[in-house]
Amino acid sequence: MGSTFASVYMSYRAMAAATAATSTVGNNISNMNTEGYTRQKTVLESQTLSGYKARFDQRLISTGNGVAATTTVQIRDTFLDARYRSEAADTGRYDSISTGLKDIENVLDEISTKGMQNQFDDFVNQLQNLSQYPTSKDIGLVVRTSAQQLVQMLNVYSNQLSQVRDQQAYDLASVTVGTDFNSTVQSIAELNGQIREEFLYGNNPNELMDRRNTLIDELSKMANIKVTTTADEVADGLILEHVSISLVDENTATSIGLVDHTKANTLQVFDDGDKVRIAMDTTFRLPGTPKSVDYDDLTDYFNTGSISGYLDMLNGHGDYANTEEGENDFRGIPYYLDTLNTFAKNFADGYNKLNSIQTRDTNSDAMKIYTSNVAKTFEYDQASMEKYLEASASFKFEDATDPSNIVSKTVSETISDTGVVVNQITVPASSVSAVEFMEGYIESFEPPLTLGIDYSYDTDGNLTLKNAAAVAGLTPNTQLAGNELRAAKNALFTNGEGDPAEITTKTKNLFAPSDGSKEITAANLAVSAEWMSNALYITTTKDYDTATGESVLPGGNDNVVRMISAVAQERTFNADPADETSPLKFTGTYNEFLISMGGTLALDVELNANYLETSETVLTSIDNTREATSGVNLDEEASHLLTFQSAYNAAARYFTALDEMLDKLINSTGLVGR
Repeated sequence: MGSTFASVYMSYRAMAAATAATSTVGNNISNMNTEGYTRQKTVLESQTLSGYKARFDQRLISTGNGVAATTTVQIRDTFLDARYRSEAADTGRYDSISTGLKDIENVLDEISTKGMQNQFDDFVNQLQNLSQYPTSKDIGLVVRTSAQQLVQMLNVYSNQLSQVRDQQAYDLASVTVGTDFNSTVQSIAELNGQIREEFLYGNNPNELMDRRNTLIDELSKMANIKVTTTADEVADGLILEHVSISLVDENTATSIGLVDHTKANTLQVFDDGDKVRIAMDTTFRLPGTPKSVDYDDLTDYFNTGSISGYLDMLNGHGDYANTEEGENDFRGIPYYLDTLNTFAKNFADGYNKLNSIQTRDTNSDAMKIYTSNVAKTFEYDQASMEKYLEASASFKFEDATDPSNIVSKTVSETISDTGVVVNQITVPASSVSAVEFMEGYIESFEPPLTLGIDYSYDTDGNLTLKNAAAVAGLTPNTQLAGNELRAAKNALFTNGEGDPAEITTKTKNLFAPSDGSKEITAANLAVSAEWMSNALYITTTKDYDTATGESVLPGGNDNVVRMISAVAQERTFNADPADETSPLKFTGTYNEFLISMGGTLALDVELNANYLETSETVLTSIDNTREATSGVNLDEEASHLLTFQSAYNAAARYFTALDEMLDKLINSTGLVGR
């Protein structure tokens, strides 16, 4: 049998265990509103007899030694922790992106409401006034002022976008990385050391572990991290946890160490103006990390988290990205700056070309073509003119109103010097290039031409153009002189000595870079110095002297009308308007380009806001599930409190019973017969 006082110790241990468990319940209740607190539980273990029962077995009834409170543990689900931290990274990324896009929206929103488009309308209105009074210096001043306001708006938008970029770069470098991220990994490393020391001294550092878990949760919002816990034998039979945190690239599954027990690697941000990169100041490297990892540039390893969102906003060139060179193709601040630059370059290039004059001093025949309706139709573009003159060799110019004047001869043949009235042009189906040219001309003509009325095909496939305005646009003069047209064609391709002919361009730029650079951007676009010194620098007419390029009709307004029409004309917006082979970014009018940019931004804002809302909903759901496991439930704790209170009372009652038994044993035994 057990010793006399064994049961007393058993009762004592029962009360001690109930007291410890009750204290844990009280601690839980006290911290039910403490952020980051994890519900704790006292571990109770049954105490058994230890000894040499098998050796000294006396076949007596053997019982246990009661209960003992061995430790207090946290109630956590590591799987839910991993899910929460993964979703927190996505939420952090979408949050930083949404904030950045809203900043861009605040800058560009007024383009479609009261800014750029209204100023465009004012610019057109002033040009219309100039078209009525082409020689008025006062109106010329007003047109120039309107143009100045237009380019200044582009300057402001570009400058404000640059300010948004600077703010984003500062927030990333000084706040998110320089303060939050680096201090978090260092604090986690310090806590790892403190937690281990507490375990070594036999203490239970649950509160320190709560602080560490909270910091890990915060870190997960900034980057795509993975937490690894391994067993570390620090002494014979003493095994403690070893916590490591790594940055995990989802694309390559590469792990880059951030925290390894008490060691921490911090990040640095470098901004060269074109790209922001992340580097690491390493104090350790995880085993298994590929040697190919460049710690001086870890930018591409950030796939989620707020740092990733900042990098997308700062480095994302969208459609302008050179993906072959690894540029970021997210539509971030650089994309919208590039879009503004494309608009500025194409706007300036378009109006500079309209204002410039092409002359040829040595060949009057070629200049007759370039001062005709044909040249004006193609805006004095030499490539288009060459295509026209090549195709016109197959044209049949006809007078449908007077059958006797129908000319069956082509341009390459001699036509009477008296000329004929041309109101119809027929292209034979056999001349494929001529048909393609004519069809392209018909398709681009404004207002649109109607098949069967303005043009038609006969049963043999011959194409006839009938619309008077369209015909006039393709005939050198109302009275066609075939010999002159043929001579002009020859003059265009040769200077009489067999060499290719060239057209001299008299450049009259209305817009130029303000900083003296070669390339126009939204930031440096300005009214040219020539226009600033002369309000009537605008070429109002292109009826000019073939030798000097000076206007022979000062009161003409045909070129102002072209400038007005250019606003509503569909055009191609190349990344580099001077290079037709550069990427095509948009096809449409100037206003449509601005509307498209605003629409793209609105779509990006809405899309990422939806992503953020969805991610936050998922994160909240996971957090609620995690809270159900790790959080304090008042009803549950009250139930535990009653349970342990009853256990304590029962143990105390058991102790009282033992006391009475011992009293009987000590004070009454041996008194029989007295």
